[in-house]
Amino acid sequence: MTQQQWEGYFHMYRPPSDEDLPTLGLLLGQSVGGLWYWCLDQSIVQRVLSARSLGHARGATLLAALLKVAPVFLMVLPGVVARSLFSDELAAAGTNEALPILMKRLLPPGLLGLMLAATVAACMSSLDSVFTAAAS
Repeated sequence: MTQQQWEGYFHMYRPPSDEDLPTLGLLLGQSVGGLWYWCLDQSIVQRVLSARSLGHARGATLLAALLKVAPVFLMVLPGVVARSLFSDELAAAGTNEALPILMKRLLPPGLLGLMLAATVAACMSSLDSVFTAAAS
């Protein structure tokens, strides 16, 4: 496949000759990393081995997989909704304004205040953790 064909059909993926992050290397590397985390990590293996039965071990593994994948949808879904509902405003304001635009347009005033307070509390908690880690 020529470089021109690659760019025409696979513009989202980097070519295999890319030195920084080739797509094939990313796919194979992530698979190995995921296999290590889910199958060879000592804490995960101990949790599975300490289950009451094989059914509990399977259920716990599936629940952990669901909990690991759920944040991806929680982080991506607001951006997709904002893009579909407010594409003109989002194009003018920038993609970093997706969540604030959604909050301003869709939430009633009381719930908007609660969401802003939760956002500020999450930022303060993250900063507190960083400062504590830096101090020790």
